[in-house]
Amino acid sequence: MILISGHASLDSALHAVRGAAFSYLTKPFEIDQLLATIDKALERRRLAEALRVSEERYRLVSENVYLPHASASADLVSDRAAKPARGTETVPLAEDETTVRALTREILHLSGYTVLEAVGPEEGLQVAQQHAGPIHLLLADVVMPGMSGRALADRLQALRPSLRVLFMSGYPSEAIKQHRVMEPNEFFLEKPFTPGALTRKVRDVLDASPSQLATRAV
Repeated sequence: MILISGHASLDSALHAVRGAAFSYLTKPFEIDQLLATIDKALERRRLAEALRVSEERYRLVSENVYLPHASASADLVSDRAAKPARGTETVPLAEDETTVRALTREILHLSGYTVLEAVGPEEGLQVAQQHAGPIHLLLADVVMPGMSGRALADRLQALRPSLRVLFMSGYPSEAIKQHRVMEPNEFFLEKPFTPGALTRKVRDVLDASPSQLATRAV
């Protein structure tokens, strides 16, 4: 049992849960099931709050300028200063968390992308198979019920070899790679993220050269 004080921050509470979970993992295959079930409510709270704050501090206006709230922190000010990364490609989005999925879809849509939204890996596979046009990048949560993001990517890339993949998760990339849920050279975006961080990472993956796709570490 993990006891977390009501005064603890979301970050400190989440790190406590992560640390306890990973200390008990002994077999690689345990990671999918454990990460999908352990304290998902805590991760949802952190993601929802972070994305809510991010959404409140940014307002997309007709000239595509992001205006920060007066009390925005330094990282969000820096995020504002960078030109929004836009595109017109088609992106299947597989994410089982409703709040995260909705905000991610809206950010990508406002940035010009066509989003094929899916509530999980099975639906992600289905919508991608049914889409008649080109598909450029899969954006998928690493840990989802029924099938991991890695397994979904493998199945879609078997059908569309040129498909590029960007994984995301509330768990650090080092922990995920250590337990073999994701390969060391794959692209990864840690939650929570700002709109600018998401669109720039998507653009980075889409613009990467074949040699970068083969060798680049996240």
